[in-house]
Amino acid sequence: MSWQLAREKSPSDKMAARAAGLFWLVQAASKAEVQWPQIEPNAFAPSADQMEKVQLWSDLFAKGVSEFRWSEEQTRKCLALLAETGGAFGETRISNPLHARRAERLVLGLDRLVTGLGIAADDFALSRALDRLFEAAQSLPDFDPNQFAANLKDFHTGVSRILDSR
Repeated sequence: MSWQLAREKSPSDKMAARAAGLFWLVQAASKAEVQWPQIEPNAFAPSADQMEKVQLWSDLFAKGVSEFRWSEEQTRKCLALLAETGGAFGETRISNPLHARRAERLVLGLDRLVTGLGIAADDFALSRALDRLFEAAQSLPDFDPNQFAANLKDFHTGVSRILDSR
């Protein structure tokens, strides 16, 4: 995405929001003590003159992540951390389209982490909570950050219950 943004003379709002949503997810996930390259602080809304730096960081990040060997413990930490991000959807200075793109990326990440741990198939309530998150993030024009945060809280409760019992 950073390469595409750098190539565009005037990137669309949609493209910029998708990239910002992904950068937000990466920053949130990197707090799980995973040894990834640190995200650039201006990666969320880079100006045209910062795109080369963000592009360079993106390349380093992609290379580092591709070589990373996930453990179950790191997956659990990352899942727990991302499931706790509901408060971010109450930030009023963030536009609704950006909240929607963050939610879109978050749900995909949560799904992969849950699948990696194999816990959704064993728990109907958690599976249903994840389905509600997908439903809430599907319609970007109608996205409701408060409803998404409430759904994420339910998902977090289910994740915590399962992870604490293992």
